[in-house]
Amino acid sequence: MNDLPSKKTLESTGENYGFRLNARQLVGGLVAIVLVIFVLSNRQPVTVEFLFIEWNTSQWVVLTVTAIAGAIAGAGVFARRQRRKARRAAR
Repeated sequence: MNDLPSKKTLESTGENYGFRLNARQLVGGLVAIVLVIFVLSNRQPVTVEFLFIEWNTSQWVVLTVTAIAGAIAGAGVFARRQRRKARRAAR
């Protein structure tokens, strides 16, 4: 009738059939919510100057692009650190 294992079996085997948040996911979700609120509250037009280029856009676009670039850079640093740890562990 019930194909799911008991709570006692799950605790003894370490398996998890439910949804469970860890601290990293919780903090990441909260940061994402705060970022969305911040971006949506800054919608006025701005002039962006980068190197020799100048253009007008909404501030939320600039904030969103900056957040995405930061996330990509952070993921790259994290991946590099993980590769370095794996190389050192293999020695």
